[in-house]
Amino acid sequence: MSKKILIGAICVVGVIVALSFSGQVPRKSAREVGMVVDTHAKNNLGQLYQVSYSSDAVKEAKSFLFLIDLATNTFTSDRIHARIKTGAENNAEVRFYESPTLTSSGTVVNEFNRNRELNTASGARFFIHPLASDNGTMLSTEIISDHVSMEPPTIQEWILPSGNFYMIEMLDKVSGTAGNDMNVIVEYFETTQ
Repeated sequence: MSKKILIGAICVVGVIVALSFSGQVPRKSAREVGMVVDTHAKNNLGQLYQVSYSSDAVKEAKSFLFLIDLATNTFTSDRIHARIKTGAENNAEVRFYESPTLTSSGTVVNEFNRNRELNTASGARFFIHPLASDNGTMLSTEIISDHVSMEPPTIQEWILPSGNFYMIEMLDKVSGTAGNDMNVIVEYFETTQ
């Protein structure tokens, strides 16, 4: 019986001590307990833009090229934070290049401003069907298989500095003569961070 009383007394003292110190014990902030702050989300004070293009009937073993121009325009921000998504009707390989050597930029594709509070135009420029004598340095390559694009984005988020060209190549793998419908979507922030 005396053991039970002793154990009960210890428990009561422990609860009293715990209650008297509650609120005085330092706690970790939410950031320190494993919360992930998305890099893209941290930049939503900047301008949010999107550009997209679909190309139909890319023939077997042919490719569709999409150019990001941060070099020859009036781009005044230091960089863009870009998420690039791709999709294809049939199997395709997606390659992402830096610093291609261009003989022609191709045809302009217009972007639109997704920040409806501000009406600033984008400084970045985008083109389809550029002509490149050299594709540049390959930064990544991925496969779209089973007729669906990958999620998260096929080409993960990139922070792309100004003064350079970047090129996306989508290479058809198996479509035959029917052709392969392909799509590129670039969502990006212009930022100095």
